[in-house]
Amino acid sequence: MKLTETAVKRPVATVMVFAGVVLLGIISLRNLSIDLLPDLSFPKLAVLSEYAGASPEEIEKLITANLESVFAPIPGVKRVSSVSREGISLVSLEFHWGTDMNFALLHTKEKVEEARSLLPGDCPTPRIIEMDPASKPIVIAVVETRRPAAGRESLAAMRETAELLIKPRLEQLDGVSRVDVQGSGEREVVVSVLPEKMTLFNISYQEVAEAIRNWNQQVLGGTVKKDNIRFVVKVEGEIQEPAEIEKIPLRALTAGHILIGDVAQVRFTEKIKQGEIRLDRQPAIALMIYKEAAGNTVTATAQVHKAFRQMEKEFPELHFVTVAEESGLIVSAISNLKQALVQGGLLAFFVLLIFFQNWRDPILIAIVSPISVLATFVLMFFAGVNLNIMSLGGLALGIGIFMDNAIVVIENMYRFSFREDAEKSAILATRELFPALLGSSLTTIVIFLPVIYIYGITGRLFRDQSLTISFALVAALIVTVTLLPALFRVFSPQKKQSVKAADAADGGGNNILGWSHQALTWPLRVAGFVLETVFGFLYMAILKVKKVVVRVLDRGLGYLYRLFNRGYEAFARWYHEFLLRCLERKRIAAWISLAMLAGTVLFYLPLKKELLPQTRSARFEISAGSDPSLGYEETESLGAALEARFQKIPWVTHVFSRFGTTSQLGVENADISVNRLDWIIECSGRGKRDEVMRETRRILAATAGLAQFSVFPEKNTLSEYLRFGADEFQVMVYYERIGDGRRAVSDIMAVMKTMPMLVDVRSNDEEGKPILAMHINEELLNRLHIPKKTIAETIRNALRGDQVSVLKRFQKSYDIVVSTPIRDDRELQRILDMPVAVNGSSLILSQLIRFERVPSIKELARESQERYFLISANLQNGKSQQAAGRLQRAMKSMALPGGVRIQISGEEEERRAAFASVGVALLLSILLVYMVMAAEFENLIHPLIIMSTVPMGLFGAFVGLLLLGESINVISGIGMMVAVGIVVDDAIVKVEYTNQMRKAGMSVRDALLEASRVRLRPIILNTFTTVFGVLPMIYMSGVGAELQRPMAVVVAGSLLSSTFLTLILIPVLYELFTRDKVKP
Repeated sequence: MKLTETAVKRPVATVMVFAGVVLLGIISLRNLSIDLLPDLSFPKLAVLSEYAGASPEEIEKLITANLESVFAPIPGVKRVSSVSREGISLVSLEFHWGTDMNFALLHTKEKVEEARSLLPGDCPTPRIIEMDPASKPIVIAVVETRRPAAGRESLAAMRETAELLIKPRLEQLDGVSRVDVQGSGEREVVVSVLPEKMTLFNISYQEVAEAIRNWNQQVLGGTVKKDNIRFVVKVEGEIQEPAEIEKIPLRALTAGHILIGDVAQVRFTEKIKQGEIRLDRQPAIALMIYKEAAGNTVTATAQVHKAFRQMEKEFPELHFVTVAEESGLIVSAISNLKQALVQGGLLAFFVLLIFFQNWRDPILIAIVSPISVLATFVLMFFAGVNLNIMSLGGLALGIGIFMDNAIVVIENMYRFSFREDAEKSAILATRELFPALLGSSLTTIVIFLPVIYIYGITGRLFRDQSLTISFALVAALIVTVTLLPALFRVFSPQKKQSVKAADAADGGGNNILGWSHQALTWPLRVAGFVLETVFGFLYMAILKVKKVVVRVLDRGLGYLYRLFNRGYEAFARWYHEFLLRCLERKRIAAWISLAMLAGTVLFYLPLKKELLPQTRSARFEISAGSDPSLGYEETESLGAALEARFQKIPWVTHVFSRFGTTSQLGVENADISVNRLDWIIECSGRGKRDEVMRETRRILAATAGLAQFSVFPEKNTLSEYLRFGADEFQVMVYYERIGDGRRAVSDIMAVMKTMPMLVDVRSNDEEGKPILAMHINEELLNRLHIPKKTIAETIRNALRGDQVSVLKRFQKSYDIVVSTPIRDDRELQRILDMPVAVNGSSLILSQLIRFERVPSIKELARESQERYFLISANLQNGKSQQAAGRLQRAMKSMALPGGVRIQISGEEEERRAAFASVGVALLLSILLVYMVMAAEFENLIHPLIIMSTVPMGLFGAFVGLLLLGESINVISGIGMMVAVGIVVDDAIVKVEYTNQMRKAGMSVRDALLEASRVRLRPIILNTFTTVFGVLPMIYMSGVGAELQRPMAVVVAGSLLSSTFLTLILIPVLYELFTRDKVKP
């Protein structure tokens, strides 16, 4: 091979080339961005519309249905679903993975504009929101004050500090896009009109609102020229203080003007409390900090914490507490994988040391392996692959694989060195093995081609890992056939006898410290007397230390070497005797194979099947709702009582609470209301989390006043992506008549609550808040030419308040709200006595309307314009398949009403689709591996013989998963794909050498025995270096371990079981299907 020959004959040039690669690798590594997951474009958008005061039925009819009809034809749309709640429409658009979301966003904006004419005229323009888990806050922090003050006053002051000081400071940081301030304490100017006074003076609500709007204005009056200077004229009309509002005139009377202060009270006060943020039972102000779209999470978070420290130093009364952050997740995950990478390399090096029993060869492999990794970083940089748990997982997984080629080449070069010089040994040994090396590398690389066909996010997640391993294998192959032979020639043991004797005197041939002799003596020959003396003393000191270290290492390693050699020689003798027996009596191999196949099935059946492994953290979340009939005060009291009970549970360290409405309406809180209760609970350790979760469920189940609740692991970016933001187990009940749907929901929930693998069973079939329906005297309205809108807005503004203008103070705007002090339906008569302006005169509202109490539904859900109820539950032990099977059997005996259709969705739906796509990808991988080997061997039978190791490898994979408590999931499924490419490597090397021996004139039996003797050591060594290389990933803990452990277990288990079969079954099948050539 010309490339190898050139590299060996020009070692300096070769070393310089790879020194350049190392330099580029270091530069590339420094410039690679760090994140938790690959850059994913989540294929989901939401369109959020608000229409205050409308019931769910009205929202569905007026807004949701119209939007659904225009969104359906958008290219790439997979599913259109919607939820209509009181005053809110949320339409979700799910696109196929691979859809260009920039174009999808543009198409959606066009359709929103197209639908604008179909919506009510006073409905605000719908908002389009990208539903990407990566857009979650990177930091959730609470700001506290160390200065004692009255509770509510302190909170209001802290809110203003957060908005005027902290928020602007944080938003100036690089990488931070925005900061949301949440919590109570927000202030406003309330103009509280008094119905009795308004009736007395015959002043309508609209007059008060219009007077404030007209008065609070700043108008530019044009320009005026004076003394050759042109001035801009500005009419100052803005309200500066709340007290000014009381002096705004409403109407002129003979005795004077009626002012707003005559019919209303003006207060600068805290907004009516509808929600609160609490930390460890104390009210607080929360900061939700978001990063820029292309920003680096780790860097941005570091900037935020630096700003926190600076502000605490500048303002000693401030104190920041971080509740949650994504950066810690990323740093922990990357750190864990780096440790696994280093530990795997060290373990593999130790295996090499034991097998080779000298320092030079393991060190040569230890040199070329990091160079392969650095070359991989160069390819990653130019391919746009960043450092994340998937790409680093690929490197950690490939540590053992990197070494396999180098092991085989060094072993072969040693064999040649007994009859050739170092240069020829390096060239001939590499040339002999190159076809097998190329074939084994290609079989592993082609494994990852079908990953692009894997359904959904799984394929997207593993793209980076596939590219990383492929880059690493290409780099390792090039390094192995160029740099390794060149280094072998340079550091070959075929040196001058004097050098060998000198090395032997100090144990230099068998240890790395022996190499220091020549390097330390040259200064003694070229330096002056002083330098010679200094270097002489230094040399003697190092030499004595070296001798002590060598003596200790030689004794310790010598004992290990002898122990290993005795064990290996005994195994080799047993193996050759057993192999000969199997070749003579092929039934033995057949029975072993059948027993392993039967064991594969038996070990597969009890394995847990789930979509993706459960993520683990020390935090979990609770989402609950109080009874809809309760107001915020009762809901807060209920939440505070539960919070206190949670705080008393052992192992609970912090409780972060969110009651009611605390933030701007968005997709993640579209169902938020004054009845909403949310907690984030942090435990002292991940091992105690599940126990605390069980205790909180028990507390919640025994609490009166709660409607429904859900207890689930913390939602971070990783879990959001893995779980698609949906509940773990869902049942969709499609219906035509709402009564039939409700009966079906009741029956199905009764069954689900009896299933031990399901907890927190709940549905969206809930009663909404009690409604006071307003009936308008339409005949009278038509006669008086009064629009319905006028009456409706009068009632709405009287009850909810009407934000009519703003008061600007100290660079902050405060809402000016006109409202009534009425918040209780028992005081409705006071509203009914209010006048309403009608064509220059006024009427009392009670002449036009009456109220009636009616029931309501909380929400109406639709998919593809078909109504459905959603039943949700969380899984215990991830048994989605068992839960789905049991529920389907139970539903067969149910008498469902006509027009009702049931569909199991959530994780189970995604699991089935993902398993199907992984199964297809696995079969395609096997086919591609076969095709590569058939092309390599120019034979159709030998690749089939080699492929027999694949099903046998499943035995070890399933045993490993069962013993270590892992499940069959998409990750382990991809691990099986990786294993397909790895388990055939040893068989390829063995079959290739057997074919070479046959070409040299040996019989089939003799060639098999010779190949088994020569290749036994490299095969065993390859297996152990790969297994020990992934061993740290199996026992790795912390963030990201869930994504790596199942794959590592499958690779290690399948490689161990397939190696045994490579040594036994491959020779038997080869002899069975291959005949000796008949000599002429």
